[in-house]
Amino acid sequence: MSIWAMPYNGVGWTPPAGVTVRTNYDSILICDEAAASDGSSPARTAQTAAYPWSTVLKLGLLNPTPAWGLVEIFPGWLCKAKRLPGSFQTFVSSNGGVAWAAGVTATPAPARNAVPALSSDGWSGLHLWYHDASNARCYYSDNWGASWSLYATQPGYKWPCVVQTSMGPVLAVYHTGSGEIRFFQTDDWGITLGSQLASVAAAAHPYSLAVDRHGLLHLVYQDGAGDLAHRWSEDAVTWSAPTTWLVGRSYPALASGTFQAFLSCYQGLTMEAYTVDQDWAGVTAAAAHPAAALSPGTPAPAIVDHREHGWVTPTYLTVDDGASWQAPV
Repeated sequence: MSIWAMPYNGVGWTPPAGVTVRTNYDSILICDEAAASDGSSPARTAQTAAYPWSTVLKLGLLNPTPAWGLVEIFPGWLCKAKRLPGSFQTFVSSNGGVAWAAGVTATPAPARNAVPALSSDGWSGLHLWYHDASNARCYYSDNWGASWSLYATQPGYKWPCVVQTSMGPVLAVYHTGSGEIRFFQTDDWGITLGSQLASVAAAAHPYSLAVDRHGLLHLVYQDGAGDLAHRWSEDAVTWSAPTTWLVGRSYPALASGTFQAFLSCYQGLTMEAYTVDQDWAGVTAAAAHPAAALSPGTPAPAIVDHREHGWVTPTYLTVDDGASWQAPV
């Protein structure tokens, strides 16, 4: 018996004879198969014929990959969150990411496909949104991440995130039953929700929401074809028609600064980094990112800090608009 893990973008892939899909880790399928007499793999052959991914891993055991979140609290101070089996841990840096304090357990029991969404209120307050088996939850820290407590619970949602807009905080959540991202205005960062502002049909997959320097909201999400689509809105009520940005990608993370914006995503198990075009009509490939710093397939965040440096992992940034990447100094 052989066990294989392979990238998967949510679009139909029919296992060949002798291959059983055991479980779905979002972008990873776990299959087992009877060993072929010639040593070949029907799972590998069928998968690589169906998709342009070459990385297929033979495994004895696959644990859920970690996922990261990142936010700049104020100039030079960063907080990152990492999903571990059974909890999220947060780490704080006071020197621009050069060194990080010891981790603090922030939340219990995230779902294995949860992605942390960190946001700052501009003072000492941090919000960490995520989802567990049945609810979207927010944990709050009023001391720059030194300790955390349960702040809000919204049942039945996945992949929550909050962004600050000119109208106040807007909470976005994914509703599995209807297959859509829903947007709500909230005066208290998610404890109570106002009326639903809008909804956007999307695949059951993490998405990313950012606000540009003009106050426009930008949404990047995986559509029904497994591609990354972009929409924008002035008020979270009326959204533009979708534009396909990238084909066959997953786990988008979008960040916008005053002069530039960045997108990170995955093609299979390979992380990619892009700069967003000035008119937000599309993206341009940045330099190859040193993603070996993270496990293959690890969902990673994107931010633009106060220096207009773009980050698409917690460990590397660009100071030249994506032409190259370096560790924090």
